[in-house]
Amino acid sequence: MKSVLTYLHQVLGIRSVVLPTEVPDQSVPAFFILYDQDQLSTEALALAEKMILALKLPQHIFKTFHHPAAQISEMTTDLDRAQVVLNLGTRQGEWVEKNYPQISVFHTPSPEVLIQKADLKKQAWAEMQKALAAFEKITQTYRH
Repeated sequence: MKSVLTYLHQVLGIRSVVLPTEVPDQSVPAFFILYDQDQLSTEALALAEKMILALKLPQHIFKTFHHPAAQISEMTTDLDRAQVVLNLGTRQGEWVEKNYPQISVFHTPSPEVLIQKADLKKQAWAEMQKALAAFEKITQTYRH
């Protein structure tokens, strides 16, 4: 835990972290984020984290799978409650799309590609905004 807090402070400039005190409602629609940290350089991993933070989703709403190939059994359990998946350049995003047609899947290039081709960042941000809009639409429907 200390290494995570050190990373947050030294790399991302975050000085405090507030953790939720309540247990998340398992019936709340879920927003899943897939990225493969084993395939990312340190710089690309930092970009992936920034992309996730830029979504500004409440912690209890989303779940990240940063080793999606290794977490496939956990993913299949959790995907039953998923509504939206944001795939940051993994092959597993296509697998989700094929095997869970009821889930809205949005794809961006891998953060590694975004580091190499900065001109794609605008396109990736637009796709992230589409994912957020789809999730917002679903949660509005869910609340009513």
